[in-house]
Amino acid sequence: MSIKEKLNALCKIAQTFNREKITWNLGSSGMLFLRGIVHQFNDLDLMIAIEDIEKAAIILDAFGDRLPPRSTQKYQTKHFIEYIIDGVDVDLMAEFVILKDQQSYTFEIHKGDVFDWMMLGFETIYLASIKEWKYYYHLMERHDKISILESISDYHSIELYLKKPSQDDIPNIEQFKHAFVVREESLHGGCGLTGFDNINDWLNYLELLNHKETVPAGRVLSSEYLCIRKSDDKMVGIVNIRHELDDELLKHGGHIGYSIHPDERQKGYAKEQLRLALLECQRIGINPILITCNQHNEASRKTILHAKGVLENTFVEEDGNIVERYWVTMNT
Repeated sequence: MSIKEKLNALCKIAQTFNREKITWNLGSSGMLFLRGIVHQFNDLDLMIAIEDIEKAAIILDAFGDRLPPRSTQKYQTKHFIEYIIDGVDVDLMAEFVILKDQQSYTFEIHKGDVFDWMMLGFETIYLASIKEWKYYYHLMERHDKISILESISDYHSIELYLKKPSQDDIPNIEQFKHAFVVREESLHGGCGLTGFDNINDWLNYLELLNHKETVPAGRVLSSEYLCIRKSDDKMVGIVNIRHELDDELLKHGGHIGYSIHPDERQKGYAKEQLRLALLECQRIGINPILITCNQHNEASRKTILHAKGVLENTFVEEDGNIVERYWVTMNT
């Protein structure tokens, strides 16, 4: 089962859960994967508010196959239902109970609880707490997971998220564009944003790039994302993901183009923005992923290397500029 299939199953479930106002979050290895802590996960472990478990089960009954119940001496979770949805293992839980040393430990969520979250495609994915799951793993004696989490220096929430541009974002986009224009800097990953006087025209242009049948000549199918900071809803970056490569992109463009707001650099945002973009590449099914940078751009090189990019070669452009070409291969 590929990461793409798992992420798309998660988005499918999230879309309906969120629309139906189900209180839920993703836990275990799936949560750790979306936070960038592990590089693989097996199934989707969904914790549901006890008030919503029956409604959530009805939704998943319509999505896939419910497996026969099975008992275990280690867990006595009150509501535990296993599904196969689009080939993906999905576990639905409410009132999670772990037995250890002849004691039972009960964990549950309720309507109104607030969770960390991120965007994946168009969907909001709610994430369980790392601290909570570290405690669960101790009770379950999952020493492999404990070792991973103990190596993490902090448990900060996800600070940034990617979203598709819309008319609601026009003020943010205009301010972002202006920051590059006044500095006379190149805006990479903006699909020609600085060349549009009207942001609505740019949004319409992006719509053409979203569909194979409407992509203009000389361009490829691509998706544009704004990188937003949760704390103040400010646009701190922009990302363009090309679903395919033509000859020019294969030389010196790659699958991902991106920029960080000039006032928001040196904060680690480029690394997190690229990590989120690579997640989107996995959801789309792009792997391996080509990322390029100019040889003199040390900050961009460090960002790519942090994402485990491997240098293939360099390419000399007509003006003498040297481009470094890196490939990032995601676990499948």
